[in-house]
Amino acid sequence: MPTRRGWRLAAAAVVLAVLGRLLGVAELVIAAAAGAALLATAVAYVRAMPVRVEAGRVLRPPRLHAGATGDVEITVRNTAARTSPTLGCHDPFAGPPATGRRWASFRVAPLRPGQSVTATYELAGEERGVYELGPLTVHLEDPFGLAARGVAETPVVALVVYPRIEVLDPLSPGPGSRRNQARLVTNAAAVDGNLYALREYHMGDDLRRVHWRATAKRDEVMIRHDDIPVRNAATVVLDLRDDVHTPATVEAAISAAASMVSTAWRRRWPVRLVTSDGADSGLAAGHAHAEAILERLAMAGTHRSESPSPLTIPADGRGRDGMLALVTTATAPDVQAAGAGVAGEGTVVGAGTVAAGRDGGPDVLVIVGQPLAPTAGRVPRAGRLVHVDVDQPLAPAWAAAMGGSFRRRAETSPR
Repeated sequence: MPTRRGWRLAAAAVVLAVLGRLLGVAELVIAAAAGAALLATAVAYVRAMPVRVEAGRVLRPPRLHAGATGDVEITVRNTAARTSPTLGCHDPFAGPPATGRRWASFRVAPLRPGQSVTATYELAGEERGVYELGPLTVHLEDPFGLAARGVAETPVVALVVYPRIEVLDPLSPGPGSRRNQARLVTNAAAVDGNLYALREYHMGDDLRRVHWRATAKRDEVMIRHDDIPVRNAATVVLDLRDDVHTPATVEAAISAAASMVSTAWRRRWPVRLVTSDGADSGLAAGHAHAEAILERLAMAGTHRSESPSPLTIPADGRGRDGMLALVTTATAPDVQAAGAGVAGEGTVVGAGTVAAGRDGGPDVLVIVGQPLAPTAGRVPRAGRLVHVDVDQPLAPAWAAAMGGSFRRRAETSPR
């Protein structure tokens, strides 16, 4: 197929031919014929040239954080029995509307049979979101660049750019977790030095794990759990109501939620994300679960809310052990009315509601943007208030509120 340059040459040949006929200038007609012949030769060349190559693309790392860069490695291998001609590669990259569409283009020198070459270019994830990378095309062009033919192509892949993530230290558990942990360990040690817990037998359980002494005492088959560590859990409630956010505060709030999720995952805590639009990741542990939450945050946005806009805190938000954190802004009507912005677990918070839950509301209240007004109310006695401006890092403010020391660390994805 003709390239843009080839189409321009064809248009010029037509114009020259028309002018030559109208003006009676034979030279113009000859020039038009020469241009048409050159284009026809170029098209015939790219169609007749036998080329067989394979192309592949690898992104390192496979996920990026907003503001971070990654390397894209493109490999082209000649699978034909003869040396390949000079080839061209074109790899487009489309992200959120603010970033526009860009691409990487380069030439591949002739390759001997079976030879491969790798080229690398840098890719920047400027904003969180899902980017489209590709399709990568390898094409053959004639020496004049008048015609081209695709000889290999890879499909479009989705590149997820996570929100900005900071390591938070310390990530303190909920107020009751140390008490519950001590009670569980004491009960386990009372049964057996290596025993963590007992439960009733269910069909399919391994009979080698039957605890015979407890079975004889209770007159029913009991299964033992050995060496299972007591883990804390973290639930993050993210307020995404559009009437409490600006474009700047929503990005800061999503980044704060992602930082808490990532830090909890690094400590091997089960983690859960609940957003004000009703989405709930569920409480679970593991790499895949953390990746799914971060991908959800990469695509998150504000939603419309009813007036007055209530905020629901999950009834099992903290669980038996762990931390319940709420991320919102000082403009939320719940915060203005109640200071903490939440009531007890399992309640709906609206304007005029006073924070008074079983455990005093959330363990951590993160306010992004403007700070709370002095008359906004009180923070629950058992909780911590963290305020961070939209253009300031979260980690120092978090460490100050938690009574820890801030140490700057590199941003890394869950691995």
